[in-house]
Amino acid sequence: MRQVLKFKSAISSESDTAEACESILGDLLADRSDEPDLLFVFASCTHNIGAIRQLVSSRLPDAQIHGGTSCRGSMNEERVELSGGFALSALAVWDPDGAYGSSARACGDNPKLAARQALLSALEQAGRPGEVPDLVWLTAAPGQEELAVEAIKEVVGDRALIVGGSSADNDISGQWCQFTREAQFCEGLAVTAMFITGAVSSVFQCGYASAGRSGRVTKSDKRRLYEIDHRPAGDVYFDWSDRPAPHLTNGDDPKGLLPDSTLIPLGKVSGDLASVPFHLLLHPAAVHADGSLDLFADVQEGDEVFLMQGTKQSIVARAGRLACLARADLQSKGAQCSCALIVFCGGCMLAVEEEMETVRRSIADTLGPIPFLVMFSFGEQGQVLGGQSQHANLMISCTIFGNPAVVG
Repeated sequence: MRQVLKFKSAISSESDTAEACESILGDLLADRSDEPDLLFVFASCTHNIGAIRQLVSSRLPDAQIHGGTSCRGSMNEERVELSGGFALSALAVWDPDGAYGSSARACGDNPKLAARQALLSALEQAGRPGEVPDLVWLTAAPGQEELAVEAIKEVVGDRALIVGGSSADNDISGQWCQFTREAQFCEGLAVTAMFITGAVSSVFQCGYASAGRSGRVTKSDKRRLYEIDHRPAGDVYFDWSDRPAPHLTNGDDPKGLLPDSTLIPLGKVSGDLASVPFHLLLHPAAVHADGSLDLFADVQEGDEVFLMQGTKQSIVARAGRLACLARADLQSKGAQCSCALIVFCGGCMLAVEEEMETVRRSIADTLGPIPFLVMFSFGEQGQVLGGQSQHANLMISCTIFGNPAVVG
């Protein structure tokens, strides 16, 4: 008889790392005598990540561990933990008939090689080398995501489901971390290969619409956008958003834009559904004295970019909406929802922080009495229209796992 796929989440606000670990492990294992096969761990950067790795690994010597830091805190089906700044959360997966492997590497000067090596190692850990997993979960340092996704596709194919969230800190000072039981890094990546005995469904969207203004990228270098329609990108962006551009002179530090640009980012089309375009968002991080913009995602010369607009209300509403779409897709596969793993942009969370309890309730009401866990990221990865997985900003993904509706 096939074993049932089971999940459980736990969350703690204890400021002492050892006490927080004991709290979540106690909750996860309270009614279990067996170790989980996989444990996702999301921690505030204020915790001692090395201590988390050591404590969790010693208590769960056979479990695969995939971890990363989450902006300000995290959230599960029971509560939101943000205000204290010391959240530690976990999602445990019991799947005796499945196969799971996790591995981490430092990006160094070759993020593609690091991602490839991490994935191949994860497949070895799962005992499934040379096979295509049902899902690849990625947690990378901000800045390396596109290359990591590209490398993973080169190993398992363009249609592989790659989902994840970039590790985050509390103030964009670079205190983020990525880890597995074997290693931890500040500028690295963690990859988990998941061969699931149940069903999986994942939805990846934004809650923004085009504001009707667009132009062509005429000069760029990865995440530095220099020109739109042969004009300084910052000048164009501020003109489009009907705001005065900050006055900067040569030698001035870049002017940060993240809070002010959260509701009016840029976007580019990655496909369409029934003639309605699907946009991937590009979050402007800073403007330089030369008028160039730093983004949290790559752009290329020739890309058409759009001014996008969103509202706090649309951000609050979209998590429940995506959960509904993912649930319907999973049920169409003849499965019942057992758990959800959700990536919610950290910038969006900060814009609606006071409304996150409403977000939690909308997800819980949509999914019913099942565990879920939410991380707040500084970049998101997921599968877009057309079946390809990509990196973008200000997005949310909802990945639901399930057992067959009737388990024999």
